[in-house]
Formats: sequence, structure tokens, C-alpha cells
Amino acid sequence: MQYVTVKKQRKGGRVVNVTTEQIYGTPEGLSRVLSTSPASNSVNTAFVERQHGTDRHLNRRKVRKTLAFSKEKAFHTCQSWLGVTYYNFCWDHRSLRVQAGAGSYTHRSPMMALGVTDYIGSVEEMATYQTKAGH
Repeated sequence: MQYVTVKKQRKGGRVVNVTTEQIYGTPEGLSRVLSTSPASNSVNTAFVERQHGTDRHLNRRKVRKTLAFSKEKAFHTCQSWLGVTYYNFCWDHRSLRVQAGAGSYTHRSPMMALGVTDYIGSVEEMATYQTKAGH
């Protein structure tokens, strides 16, 4: 496992310098991970920032400069878990679709791509799902 932070220095609201610092792992391990990555060959914040943007889209309480903030941590936590569940089970991710024929695709959620489920769930299912007692 490799853990690297990206630090951005700003001046006048603009990024003027970007540095990385390895927190966990080795430089050799980081080079190995980056050389096998299909997404990027350098350490960057694009994926995390994209996820944060999606999270703000799904959870109004995380939007910047809004009056919809959470006054109590418990409500913020619950809303965050609803967003995570919706994102993973109910959202049809265009980037995860697989070609099923000429011009046709099988749409998938992240949990479908991982093999956890075989269909995209509905918000109603998510809201009314009940676990078995003791689980």
C-alpha cells in the first residue's frame, strides 16, 4: 500500500506550486504501482477531487457556501451513508457499462461491476431495505 499527499500552494486564489510527499510505503513501491496503473503515471488529485465533486452532488450538506449544512453530526453521517449507498448500488455509471452488441450496452453500478449484485437498485429499494435480525 502506498499513501501520498499532494500539497498545493496558492497565491491570489491560483495554484502556483504542487508538491507530493510520500507518507506510507517506499519510493520503489510507488513507482511500481504507478507503472502498472491504467489511469495515471503520476501522483495527482484528479480522482479524489472528482469523487468529492460527486459527493457534493449527492449530498447537499457537503456543498460549499450553502445554508444546507448539517447542524448535528449524526444527521450528516446518515446522509453521507445514503449518498455512498446510492452511488454504489443505484447509480448507472456510464464509465462502467460494457458493450453487449452493436451499439448496445449493459449498464452497471459499481456493485454490479464488483459482482456484489446483478442489477441496478432503485431508491425505493434502498430506502426500504431491511437487514435480517442479528446482522
